[in-house]
Order: sequence, then C-alpha cells, then structure tokens
Amino acid sequence: MLQATVLAALGKIPEVCLVTAAYIETADEPGLLAQLASGRALQAKRPRSSDASYHIRSATTFLRRLSDMKLLRDRAQAADRSGIAALLHQWEQDRVQRLGVEHLWEPTPFPLEREL
Repeated sequence: MLQATVLAALGKIPEVCLVTAAYIETADEPGLLAQLASGRALQAKRPRSSDASYHIRSATTFLRRLSDMKLLRDRAQAADRSGIAALLHQWEQDRVQRLGVEHLWEPTPFPLEREL
C-alpha cells in the first residue's frame, strides 16, 4: 500500500495501476469478510473476548486498506490526477487527526499536483 501511495504522490500513474492491481489480486477479501463475521459471531457469544476483538479489528483494518487501494486504482485507471491528489490529501488529513497533530499540520502539494 505504501508503494502505491508514494507512486501516486509522484504522479507515476501507470505504475500505480500495476501495484494496486497486484495488491487487490493478492488480497483475500472473502477470507477477510469471513474473519470479520467469525469475530462478530464470537463477540455475540462472548462480548469480552479478546480473540473476537482481535479478529474484528484485524479484518476491519485490512478491508479498509483494500477499499482504499480500490479507490486509488479506480482513479489511476481513469488518469484522474486531481482525484488522486484529493484522495491522498484526505488520507493525510485522516492520519493527522488520528495522531492529534492537526495544529502542527499544513498540507503541502504532492509532486503529482505540479502537473495539474
């Protein structure tokens, strides 16, 4: 995922298409969905189960990454440079908020945006 993000920020759109396609192809989405369902079922039986919490958290994290890669792939395939930049800025802002450093953050343009 990091490789695809860096390539996108640099504006290397054909490479982004290749890397995201490989990521999506190797992802086990049905397995992740099954893991999520299993975790939720276990949590329904045992609400304080650490195994259930782990499976839910893990599956949710990887499903979100997969979703992000699909978004990036779709924008790269459409050669939507401004859409890619907006997506990268959103991810950057989300990370800044999670870290609690909004007061220190100032978005900077990605090399991709020089060509817009």
